[in-house]
Amino acid sequence: LPNWMVRATATNGDEYFGVTDSLGNYDFWAALGNYTVVAIPPAPYWDDCTGPILLTLSDTADVDTANFHQYKVINCPLLEVDISTPLLRRCFNNTYNVNYCNNGSETAVDAQVVVTLDSLIEFVGSLFPHTQSGTEITFPVGDLEPGECGSFYFIMHVSCDAALGQTLCAEAHAYPDSICGPGNANWSGAFIDASSTCTADSVIFTLTNSGTGDMDEPSYFIVVQDGVMLMTQDFELEAGGTTTVSYPATGATYSLLAEQVPNAPGNSQPSLFVEGWGGNGSFSTGFALQFPENDADPFLSIDCQQVIGSYDPNDKRGYPYGFGPDNLIEVGQMLDYHIRFQNTGTDTAFKVVIKDVIAPNLDIATLRPGTSSHPYLLEIYQDTLLFIFENILLPDSFVNEPGSHGFVKFRIGQRAGLPLGTVIENEAGIYFDFNEPVITNRTRHQIGEPFIVSAAQPPVLRSKISCVVYPNPMGDEAVVLIQGAENQQFELRLYDLMGRFLRSEKITGGMGKIRKDGLADGLYFYEVTANGAVVGQGKVAME
Repeated sequence: LPNWMVRATATNGDEYFGVTDSLGNYDFWAALGNYTVVAIPPAPYWDDCTGPILLTLSDTADVDTANFHQYKVINCPLLEVDISTPLLRRCFNNTYNVNYCNNGSETAVDAQVVVTLDSLIEFVGSLFPHTQSGTEITFPVGDLEPGECGSFYFIMHVSCDAALGQTLCAEAHAYPDSICGPGNANWSGAFIDASSTCTADSVIFTLTNSGTGDMDEPSYFIVVQDGVMLMTQDFELEAGGTTTVSYPATGATYSLLAEQVPNAPGNSQPSLFVEGWGGNGSFSTGFALQFPENDADPFLSIDCQQVIGSYDPNDKRGYPYGFGPDNLIEVGQMLDYHIRFQNTGTDTAFKVVIKDVIAPNLDIATLRPGTSSHPYLLEIYQDTLLFIFENILLPDSFVNEPGSHGFVKFRIGQRAGLPLGTVIENEAGIYFDFNEPVITNRTRHQIGEPFIVSAAQPPVLRSKISCVVYPNPMGDEAVVLIQGAENQQFELRLYDLMGRFLRSEKITGGMGKIRKDGLADGLYFYEVTANGAVVGQGKVAME
């Protein structure tokens, strides 16, 4: 069983980790002392026959062995896939690399990986068998035994129509993608999916209950425009039901994040963004990667990167970037790290080693090694990861610029119980043969307040309240009439068309006013909230 984590914990709390190879073997170097050793399954379909094993290293020549026997809790395949590329350069050919594994307990019959590319990324070709239909390319990978892995790559071309800084995505979906197990008896049967469409003047988000049951309590979604929280709203849908919101197509980047229904199978948290629509060819960039992609399930991988021109060839990026200037992420958010390297020397590099000292607030037990440009060996020394590319034969950039690039990717989770405000920083050192290391930039994230309010919290249901603004268009002022909760206190917030907050007014007794107070003529957004819940929104024209 390859790619399993094994952890040895000393009596003083120090931890050592190993990763099994293709034959299930692992090793690690540990200090003298007593250890409790456990195997960490990559999927919930396995359990341990052996239990924790106690070992002792009493002198420096000691070698001790722990063999683990596993049994199948559930007979089911579980595919894992990962896709990435070193960089996206417009007008150039680039390479996507894809890794896949069956971490389940049964053979995945007729497995396949379906890759969907952005419309500005053109599939050029692959030596791996495939079929193509538009932007969707299917790669059959055959029957995969438990623990069996593989990889392939393909060439693609980034359109010259892509703008510098624009975010383009590639999605890899491995099939079969079934999730086995008894499920949660408290699941309503509802399941929320998110989608987007664009018209000539609007960006439209749609949430759909694609499950077989009705939602039995409200969930929330938020919309962010260019880094500004635009709205939060509750929704509750019957099976097959939908709800939509639309925004003007001004070239702004809109992001939607929705709360999945409680106890739903899998790890889906619906999220998506729309970038580059409207604005007469001028649009905002740099906001699309603030929030996580909806690819927490192992059988789905979404790789989104910005199109670049000039760049630092040796760098490290952490996804999602995080919200706002503090790079805020939620408690428990997994992080994807992407380390790029390029041989800018004057001769072929025969060996490349990436040394990454993992931040103390990250849990190495959750590590999932990802795809890479070249095969590598992973070694773990307490808090340090070593990605070793033996015999990589990486040409220098003067001889073969496209071939001089490489990358590796991995996913890792936070330690449990981290408080709000915790900062997570990480950097890596890249060693080319026997040269001094190239130190990457330092990534930074900070754990912040949740971006989606729990459905148990909203005190006011939107369906009970109606909001009217008149006259509309307005002159110097307009009346806001709120019906359905006249004794509630409300807040009216005013935004411009770019989603920038302008001012707010308190409303009591069910009636308030919008005042022009020096604002320019034009169209504005308003929203009405009660205790943090959005109960009304719309547009108002000032003349």
